This record gives sequence, C-alpha cells and structure tokens, in this order.
Amino acid sequence: MAVPAASHEGRARQHTKPYWRQMMQKTVLIDGMMCPHCEAHMKKTFEAIDGVVSASPSHEKKCALLELSRDVPEEELKKAVAAAGYQYAGIKA
Repeated sequence: MAVPAASHEGRARQHTKPYWRQMMQKTVLIDGMMCPHCEAHMKKTFEAIDGVVSASPSHEKKCALLELSRDVPEEELKKAVAAAGYQYAGIKA
C-alpha cells in the first residue's frame, strides 16, 4: 500500500533540530593514562555514565573527548576519573 507523500513530509518536519546538533561535547583532561589499555579502561568508565554516548580517550593527548546526550556535571566526570585510578585535570575550554 502506497503512503501519500504528504504524510512522509509531515513526519520529517516534526524534529526541529537534527540529532547530531542535540549532542554536546566535553573534553576531559586526564593525567596518568600511559597506554591503549588505559584508554580502553577510561572509555568503558565514561560510557557507563548516564548521558555519555561515546568516549574517545587518548593517552598521548592526555584527554578524552566525550559525546553527551545531556549535560553531565563536572563533579560526576571527576569522580569517574578518580575511581578509575587516574588524575582529573579539568575540562578543556
């Protein structure tokens, strides 16, 4: 059964912002990561936090780029870094 084109157009216009524009990013500065294993550990730690969609840690850059679906409080990120055994060094502006 064919669906009239008008009904498809109506559904497509329901969203005012594209999905990727609703996402936020934060760069968390981390001291103590020394290898890819450390990166994997921090990735798993960050992605367990509600609101963190993805995490891309880098031991070479000493940071992790987080894709967020909500504004995760800095204190929550700080606690996660400390619980994983690393040193929280702030949020990159």
